[in-house]
Amino acid sequence: MKLKNILLLLILAGATVYGGIKGYIHHQAGARLDELVRIAAPFVRIEYDGISSRLEGVLAVDGVRLSPTDGYDLVTLRRVEIEGDGLGFLFDLGEGFARQPPTRLKARLLGMEVPLAGTLRPSLGMAGEDAGCTLAGVLRHADLKALGHTLIDLDADAEYLLDTMAGELSLRLGYRMHGLQSLSAEILVGGVGELTALATSEVPEVRRVDIRYTLEPEYIKALIGHCAGQGGVAPQHFVNGLFQQESGHYLRTLGIVPGPGLMEALKELVTQGGEVRLRAEPAPGLKPQALQGYRPEDAVRMLGLSVSVNERPVTDLSYSHQGGGRGAAARAEAGAAPEEAARRPQRQYYAPVGLDQLERYLGR
Repeated sequence: MKLKNILLLLILAGATVYGGIKGYIHHQAGARLDELVRIAAPFVRIEYDGISSRLEGVLAVDGVRLSPTDGYDLVTLRRVEIEGDGLGFLFDLGEGFARQPPTRLKARLLGMEVPLAGTLRPSLGMAGEDAGCTLAGVLRHADLKALGHTLIDLDADAEYLLDTMAGELSLRLGYRMHGLQSLSAEILVGGVGELTALATSEVPEVRRVDIRYTLEPEYIKALIGHCAGQGGVAPQHFVNGLFQQESGHYLRTLGIVPGPGLMEALKELVTQGGEVRLRAEPAPGLKPQALQGYRPEDAVRMLGLSVSVNERPVTDLSYSHQGGGRGAAARAEAGAAPEEAARRPQRQYYAPVGLDQLERYLGR
């Protein structure tokens, strides 16, 4: 047999095997996807154009359309991708990870479009249009229609990586609302031997958190200009008014009453946009539920918290959970609590402390 015929046979055999593998993967993935469509049918209609894959471990669903059965929203996605380690991941995906979850998985939502006129705004963390030019409205994009926006265009991704030897789980999450804002978060969790144990074990230990939030300067300046124009005032005058409210207003809007440092940082962000970075390295053994027993300044220290705005460190991270008038806000910023709150019994929590961590606790 001539060499060229042998090569041709090898090519044909390789193409047949390749096509067979692809066909099997797409058949299995399609069956799983159709099952999901059937289960979700009472709540949301799901349609898609097709499935594609790459044998290095990527499965993609193209042209996805979602619409709630009780509403008129239509959410479209150009592509949804799921990525793992190699061909074995694709086979396991087709079987629904029957044996065990993968040690690495990444999901991407690409070209997602959500209409502003629908009912899905709250699910994106956006305020209703009635919030307008309040602080909540500015931070949560209530007045986008006034700036000519008709939909939200975003990409999002999420990834986890399990290191079974170290017992650590790395999480990476992020999204980008094009032209508005973006967020990325990296979280390192310890005490995780396997993923299936997470559902039954205690809350794992968060060892490190790094969050970056960016508010697009061009967008926020346009929004502030619009709101200032509505009130017939200069942009800076409008911004100043946002930060001269009673403390109860900030408690309702932000969940805390920021102290002077955080208030100034927030004002800078609203004025010119840019990046806020939050990092935390909690004390070993710290339980999230125990934080309610700490004073704000102690909680900041126990979390190992640091914040910066546009690469400028925020040195004053004081805050309060007490509402009231402007006088109450000033007392909260100074760390003073009303007598009634001071008399209220607090639940005590105990955690093992290493010798190298004692300085965080002694005298507190």
